[in-house]
Amino acid sequence: MNPAIPAAAPDKIPRSISREDMAKLPIRRYEGRICLVATPEDLGEARADLEKESIAGFDTETRPAFRKGESHLPALVQVATARAGYTSSSCAAARFTRCSLGSSPMRAPSRPASP
Repeated sequence: MNPAIPAAAPDKIPRSISREDMAKLPIRRYEGRICLVATPEDLGEARADLEKESIAGFDTETRPAFRKGESHLPALVQVATARAGYTSSSCAAARFTRCSLGSSPMRAPSRPASP
């Protein structure tokens, strides 16, 4: 976890935001590093960095489907923290994970127990 950025208490993080409130927010630019995960070494570096965080944003991009019942696997995976953003094609990430990390998947941050 980055000590320079205080972690918000889970009960203080809003579950949604209105369009009006969104429009009032200042426009900001992401100031962290942007890293392309293209090799198993890149994945190892990303994994080590992400395991230090308590909060991360996760996004995938998937090819659109135009027929009923048609679906596709994600083509791009993006994970970001306050310090860095990592982008990789999902097939590269899956291949690297199977080849270099074996049965040791990255641990997702755990949520504190609810009172």
